[in-house]
Amino acid sequence: MNFVGHAFVSGSYDLFMAGHLLGDASNGVLMEGAPDRLKDGVRAHHGLDRFTDRHPAVLEGAAVLSESGGRYGPVLMDVAMDYFLVKHWQRWRAEAFAYFAERVYGALKRHAAVLPGAMGKLAEGIVERDYFGRFTSMESLAFVFERLAGRTSRPHLVRDAGAVVKRHADVLERLTIAFLDDPGVRAFSSEPRNLENQPTWAVAMEKMRDQPLT
Repeated sequence: MNFVGHAFVSGSYDLFMAGHLLGDASNGVLMEGAPDRLKDGVRAHHGLDRFTDRHPAVLEGAAVLSESGGRYGPVLMDVAMDYFLVKHWQRWRAEAFAYFAERVYGALKRHAAVLPGAMGKLAEGIVERDYFGRFTSMESLAFVFERLAGRTSRPHLVRDAGAVVKRHADVLERLTIAFLDDPGVRAFSSEPRNLENQPTWAVAMEKMRDQPLT
């Protein structure tokens, strides 16, 4: 999942959410003195990434996008899922997406002083560029892929991904909804809800706390 998805799954607006959202920028050494709640969020981030990478709906979507995006198919699917999550936001949340985004930005600014190294820089960039706003339309999603292309070794596989997502929108939309409706996703939240046939939230969190921070 991408930034919006991690913040959405976290279920909070505190350091747990910040760790969940910024987990890709975490560093084991820098995290040693970080607050436990932030560390729990980072572990939840990586746990959700592993769960996502093995999920049948995500694998199917990544395969669709790999036809044009090659090895970047899974990354493109992560980004596309944020767009479809926002499109169908009220399926899962009563709170308006714009209000959610402002609350997330507020939490990142409020906790900026304890975000170590690259995590703090990433948080600043997300807020200053209104990154969540990039997922509110297909046109702005194309901008995300353009920026992402500049950070890859084969940018031509990523630059036109917006058009590919638009062409396969029906399939990718269905797969995103199937993934987000899976109760297993909620095992990575700080506010457990209806974990039908899944390990209890407490057990899931204990397993995450045993994982090393990266």
